[in-house]
Amino acid sequence: MADVDKLKESFRQESAELLDEVEHVLLDLENKSGDQGLIKQVYRTVHTLKGSATMFDFAEVENFLHLIEHFLDAALKQELSIEQKDISRIFKSLDQASLLINESEQAYNNENTSYRVELTNYFQDRLKQSGKSGDDIDSEADMPEVNQWQIHVTFPNNIYEEGPDPAELFADLDELGRTQYEPDPDSFTGSEKQTNSYLTWKITLTSACKEQDIRDVFLFVEDDCELSITKAEEPAEKPDKAHQKKSSQSPGNSSSDRETDYIKVNSATLDELLNLVGELVINQSRLNNLTSDEEVSYQLQSTVEDNERLVDSLQSDIMQMRMLQVDTLSLRFQRMVRDIAESMGKQVTYRMEGGETELDKSMLENLVDPVMHLLRNAVDHGIEAPEDRTSAGKPTNGTILISAYQEGGEFVLKLHDDGKGIDPEKVFESAVKKKLVTGKENLSREQKMELIFNSGFSTSDQVTHISGRGMGMDVVKKAIDGMNGDLSISSE
Repeated sequence: MADVDKLKESFRQESAELLDEVEHVLLDLENKSGDQGLIKQVYRTVHTLKGSATMFDFAEVENFLHLIEHFLDAALKQELSIEQKDISRIFKSLDQASLLINESEQAYNNENTSYRVELTNYFQDRLKQSGKSGDDIDSEADMPEVNQWQIHVTFPNNIYEEGPDPAELFADLDELGRTQYEPDPDSFTGSEKQTNSYLTWKITLTSACKEQDIRDVFLFVEDDCELSITKAEEPAEKPDKAHQKKSSQSPGNSSSDRETDYIKVNSATLDELLNLVGELVINQSRLNNLTSDEEVSYQLQSTVEDNERLVDSLQSDIMQMRMLQVDTLSLRFQRMVRDIAESMGKQVTYRMEGGETELDKSMLENLVDPVMHLLRNAVDHGIEAPEDRTSAGKPTNGTILISAYQEGGEFVLKLHDDGKGIDPEKVFESAVKKKLVTGKENLSREQKMELIFNSGFSTSDQVTHISGRGMGMDVVKKAIDGMNGDLSISSE
């Protein structure tokens, strides 16, 4: 039972990564309507998710995604065109799939259960418009069985002299599905000319392919190598992201051609490691004090100095492991901006500059909520409706830009929008109405704008799901103050 739970957790982790990836693609597809390459990427991801859900007996996820997969297949065959409303429904469908995969209680409440029925009906209706229906999709051709294959291969020792490069064979294997290699694929770095092969490779392939498709990859070496191919009876643990289907990461590619490999480390383990390093630093300091005695031997002093250098390096490396790039949060922000803009009938483009800037993991996580509030306010209060922007001589599409950079040893995050700005006088009038100020104060333009940071302040006349409750900017300021940061605001 414990093994099954571990496999399910692995599936959930992989699903979260796939859902993040497909959201990026869907956001691109919104700006490149009808792009067949992007549609194909979405289709492949949905197909992979559905296949994995099948293996782990997530029947509702399988059935739900199967309909989405068929809709995308119809779009690939140009039997229908994907519209803006379709992309919105696909986003919502993937949100529902995520709830089901994580077995959230929220997934089974009446609201979400009814919404899945609504989404199912929507896609069935769209398919009928193309001359198909949801009943057409149960054929073997449309629902290929996804299997996990275990492949063991030992190449002849002279394969580098007389046969094809194993790296090329593995690249062909990658094209069939998602692959995981053992031993370490870095054994084939290509940095030096290799003339002999002594390794036996164990390869896990998740794919809808047939056994003959795999044998075809090894067609020209099968007689000279030891090859066995078996179908796994039980689902094996899914490959780590670093070993997913990417030809640039296949065994044999040179280090200059491969993307950086990553491993996942539980944050609690990382924190514990950091605490241990802290204790090590304290002990090092005690050793330094002991060796300050002139009678201590030179050899001991030298050893302590070497140890100090190693401790410093270890501490630096551990701290670097906690650093994350700011753009790891960008997808979450972009999706939120998109959804809010759509619900308000606005057109907004989200951009980020300096996404490669790094910040400590805990600091970055603490920034999520305040930045969410700022973005929500920018869409709601800053960016105008398309008709208002047109009247003001602006493009109908508004822009929100987040910039991140390091300056003088400090991390700086700026959020800019090209909306209507903040009217200091309107802010002051609202503050007077809410009795936050008396109205007799002689405040500067900047001081009036800073009134928005008071608890209970809002310029919205109506309470909506986005704003109007007087909560938001005061929360932002408290969060930034709690991080020993500074918050400033300007408007033109």
